[in-house]
Amino acid sequence: MSSLTERQIQQALYVWRFRKGDLLWVPNSCCFGWEADFISLSRAMYATEYEIKISVADFKAEFKKKPDKHNHLLNEKKSRPNYFYFVAPTGLIGVEDVPEYAGLILIAKNGLFPYNAIQVVKKARLLHKRKLSEQSLMQLAKSLCYRFWRMRGLQKGIDDKTS
Repeated sequence: MSSLTERQIQQALYVWRFRKGDLLWVPNSCCFGWEADFISLSRAMYATEYEIKISVADFKAEFKKKPDKHNHLLNEKKSRPNYFYFVAPTGLIGVEDVPEYAGLILIAKNGLFPYNAIQVVKKARLLHKRKLSEQSLMQLAKSLCYRFWRMRGLQKGIDDKTS
Protein backbone atom coordinates (compact mmCIF):
# COMPACT_ATOMS: atom_id res chain seq x y z
CA MET A 1 0.00 0.00 0.00
CA SER A 2 1.21 3.48 -0.86
CA SER A 3 1.82 6.33 1.51
CA LEU A 4 -0.04 8.54 -0.99
CA THR A 5 -3.83 8.60 -1.03
CA GLU A 6 -6.04 8.91 -4.09
CA ARG A 7 -7.04 12.37 -2.91
CA GLN A 8 -3.39 13.51 -2.62
CA ILE A 9 -2.72 12.23 -6.13
CA GLN A 10 -5.81 14.04 -7.44
CA GLN A 11 -4.57 17.24 -5.81
CA ALA A 12 -1.15 16.80 -7.39
CA LEU A 13 -2.73 16.21 -10.82
CA TYR A 14 -4.87 19.32 -10.40
CA VAL A 15 -1.88 21.55 -9.62
CA TRP A 16 0.17 20.01 -12.44
CA ARG A 17 -2.58 20.39 -15.07
CA PHE A 18 -3.49 23.87 -13.83
CA ARG A 19 0.13 24.94 -14.31
CA LYS A 20 0.07 23.37 -17.81
CA GLY A 21 -2.88 25.61 -18.73
CA ASP A 22 -5.73 23.10 -18.88
CA LEU A 23 -9.23 24.59 -18.71
CA LEU A 24 -10.98 22.09 -16.45
CA TRP A 25 -9.94 19.58 -13.77
CA VAL A 26 -12.58 17.21 -12.42
CA PRO A 27 -12.10 14.43 -9.85
CA ASN A 28 -14.44 11.43 -9.59
CA SER A 29 -16.67 12.22 -12.54
CA CYS A 30 -18.78 10.16 -14.93
CA CYS A 31 -18.24 11.36 -18.46
CA PHE A 32 -17.64 8.40 -20.76
CA GLY A 33 -19.97 5.82 -19.25
CA TRP A 34 -17.84 5.09 -16.18
CA GLU A 35 -16.45 7.02 -13.23
CA ALA A 36 -13.04 8.50 -13.86
CA ASP A 37 -10.69 9.22 -10.97
CA PHE A 38 -9.61 12.48 -12.62
CA ILE A 39 -10.29 14.18 -15.97
CA SER A 40 -8.58 17.25 -17.37
CA LEU A 41 -9.63 19.26 -20.41
CA SER A 42 -6.98 20.99 -22.54
CA ARG A 43 -7.37 24.29 -24.38
CA ALA A 44 -7.77 22.21 -27.57
CA MET A 45 -10.84 20.61 -25.89
CA TYR A 46 -9.08 17.25 -25.63
CA ALA A 47 -10.01 15.17 -22.59
CA THR A 48 -7.45 13.15 -20.66
CA GLU A 49 -8.53 10.54 -18.14
CA TYR A 50 -6.26 9.60 -15.25
CA GLU A 51 -6.90 6.24 -13.54
CA ILE A 52 -5.27 6.39 -10.10
CA LYS A 53 -3.87 3.22 -8.52
CA ILE A 54 -2.45 3.10 -5.00
CA SER A 55 -1.82 -0.66 -4.77
CA VAL A 56 -0.66 -3.43 -7.10
CA ALA A 57 -3.81 -5.42 -6.26
CA ASP A 58 -5.98 -2.46 -7.31
CA PHE A 59 -4.07 -2.18 -10.61
CA LYS A 60 -4.44 -5.91 -11.38
CA ALA A 61 -8.14 -5.87 -10.45
CA GLU A 62 -8.75 -2.97 -12.87
CA PHE A 63 -8.74 -5.26 -15.90
CA LYS A 64 -10.85 -7.97 -14.21
CA LYS A 65 -13.44 -5.59 -12.76
CA LYS A 66 -13.68 -3.24 -15.76
CA PRO A 67 -12.98 -5.17 -18.97
CA ASP A 68 -15.73 -3.25 -20.81
CA LYS A 69 -14.06 0.06 -20.01
CA HIS A 70 -10.74 -1.01 -21.50
CA ASN A 71 -12.40 -2.48 -24.60
CA HIS A 72 -14.36 0.78 -24.88
CA LEU A 73 -11.12 2.80 -24.84
CA LEU A 74 -10.09 1.02 -28.04
CA ASN A 75 -13.48 1.37 -29.80
CA GLU A 76 -13.38 4.13 -32.43
CA LYS A 77 -17.16 4.62 -32.42
CA LYS A 78 -17.60 5.20 -28.69
CA SER A 79 -17.32 8.35 -26.62
CA ARG A 80 -13.99 8.18 -24.79
CA PRO A 81 -11.14 10.40 -23.66
CA ASN A 82 -8.48 11.50 -26.13
CA TYR A 83 -5.75 10.23 -23.81
CA PHE A 84 -5.74 7.69 -20.99
CA TYR A 85 -3.13 7.45 -18.21
CA PHE A 86 -2.55 5.24 -15.23
CA VAL A 87 -1.19 7.26 -12.30
CA ALA A 88 0.55 5.59 -9.36
CA PRO A 89 3.15 6.19 -6.68
CA THR A 90 6.72 5.64 -7.89
CA GLY A 91 7.70 1.98 -7.91
CA LEU A 92 4.16 0.56 -7.92
CA ILE A 93 3.63 -0.01 -11.67
CA GLY A 94 6.18 -0.50 -14.44
CA VAL A 95 5.91 0.67 -18.05
CA GLU A 96 5.73 -2.97 -19.12
CA ASP A 97 2.56 -3.41 -17.04
CA VAL A 98 0.38 -0.85 -18.82
CA PRO A 99 -1.53 -1.57 -22.06
CA GLU A 100 -0.18 -0.09 -25.28
CA TYR A 101 -2.94 2.54 -25.50
CA ALA A 102 -2.29 3.87 -21.98
CA GLY A 103 0.33 6.19 -20.60
CA LEU A 104 1.95 5.98 -17.18
CA ILE A 105 2.57 8.77 -14.69
CA LEU A 106 4.47 8.12 -11.48
CA ILE A 107 4.35 10.36 -8.43
CA ALA A 108 6.92 10.40 -5.63
CA LYS A 109 6.02 11.83 -2.26
CA ASN A 110 7.94 15.07 -1.92
CA GLY A 111 7.60 16.70 1.48
CA LEU A 112 3.98 17.29 2.44
CA PHE A 113 2.65 17.11 -1.14
CA PRO A 114 3.84 15.36 -4.32
CA TYR A 115 3.34 18.34 -6.67
CA ASN A 116 6.91 18.60 -7.91
CA ALA A 117 7.49 14.89 -8.25
CA ILE A 118 5.24 14.02 -11.21
CA GLN A 119 7.02 12.05 -13.91
CA VAL A 120 5.45 10.99 -17.21
CA VAL A 121 7.32 7.73 -17.85
CA LYS A 122 5.17 6.67 -20.80
CA LYS A 123 3.24 9.15 -22.92
CA ALA A 124 -0.31 8.06 -23.69
CA ARG A 125 -1.25 7.36 -27.28
CA LEU A 126 -3.75 9.74 -28.90
CA LEU A 127 -6.92 7.61 -29.05
CA HIS A 128 -8.79 9.97 -31.42
CA LYS A 129 -8.80 13.61 -32.54
CA ARG A 130 -12.41 14.54 -31.72
CA LYS A 131 -12.92 17.42 -29.33
CA LEU A 132 -14.95 16.78 -26.19
CA SER A 133 -18.64 16.85 -27.13
CA GLU A 134 -20.99 19.43 -25.67
CA GLN A 135 -22.92 16.58 -24.04
CA SER A 136 -19.78 15.28 -22.29
CA LEU A 137 -18.82 18.81 -21.24
CA MET A 138 -22.28 19.22 -19.68
CA GLN A 139 -21.81 15.92 -17.81
CA LEU A 140 -18.58 17.28 -16.31
CA ALA A 141 -20.29 20.56 -15.42
CA LYS A 142 -23.17 18.70 -13.76
CA SER A 143 -20.70 16.63 -11.79
CA LEU A 144 -18.99 19.77 -10.48
CA CYS A 145 -22.32 21.43 -9.64
CA TYR A 146 -23.57 18.33 -7.85
CA ARG A 147 -20.39 18.16 -5.78
CA PHE A 148 -20.58 21.87 -4.92
CA TRP A 149 -24.19 21.69 -3.73
CA ARG A 150 -23.58 18.45 -1.85
CA MET A 151 -20.63 19.99 0.00
CA ARG A 152 -22.63 23.14 0.68
CA GLY A 153 -25.44 21.00 2.12
CA LEU A 154 -22.95 19.25 4.40
CA GLN A 155 -21.89 22.66 5.73
CA LYS A 156 -25.49 23.77 6.37
CA GLY A 157 -25.14 23.50 10.14
CA ILE A 158 -22.09 25.77 10.08
CA ASP A 159 -23.83 28.39 7.92
CA ASP A 160 -26.96 28.39 10.09
CA LYS A 161 -24.93 29.22 13.19
CA THR A 162 -23.17 32.18 11.59
CA SER A 163 -26.25 33.95 10.19
